Amino acid sequence: MAKQLIKTKEQIAYELLKNLIIQGELPKNQFLSQRMLAERVNTNLSTIRTVLRHLESDHLIENIPRWGVRIPIETEDVVRDRYYVRELLEVGAVRLIIEKRNTKDVDGQLLSDKAKICDAIAEESTKKNIDKYAEAHLDFHLELAKQSGSPLLLESLSRVHFQGLILKNAIRGWVVPTNHFSLVDAILHGDEATALDLMIKHVRYGFSNELHRLHLELDRNGLRNEPG
Repeated sequence: MAKQLIKTKEQIAYELLKNLIIQGELPKNQFLSQRMLAERVNTNLSTIRTVLRHLESDHLIENIPRWGVRIPIETEDVVRDRYYVRELLEVGAVRLIIEKRNTKDVDGQLLSDKAKICDAIAEESTKKNIDKYAEAHLDFHLELAKQSGSPLLLESLSRVHFQGLILKNAIRGWVVPTNHFSLVDAILHGDEATALDLMIKHVRYGFSNELHRLHLELDRNGLRNEPG
């Protein structure tokens, strides 16, 4: 059992570099030296290359052929568009689950359990649990997509940088008491209109919080355009 708790050097470097990126400790829109990144997280070039591939799949960095890797600057339009598509997909997942919630195709207990875990971690609301919350939060929302029974829906969520959104929300301070269990209860037992309304409010809360933090970040860097 103890051996399973020991993290590999790749996992350690990944977590360190991920946090540096999301906490704004590395410059954005500049090509970053692999050697510099390896030194920042105290590892070697071979390990950092593996880590960068994982971060690219999480949509936290972008790899430009023949140039290198960089952390892209997000814009309000990009964030708004991602959340718009996310809302469509997750509302669609709720509809599909409701259609078959009384069949063996939906594991309501599993969905409820993951919602409870997510809410319990958020209730603790301590800095040391941010990564734990991000993992549980992502796990819950991916489970929601899986329970819809639509592989294309699940794949589409990953294409709107879903994992990156969840990670950024958690580490930027979105760890507040949440209502995932109430959402699941409405999906499994309530009327469709209530369940859809709760899902929409849930996604839009995340969007408004993310947009607020993005504005603060852009203002700090003098990058936000003032209205005409």
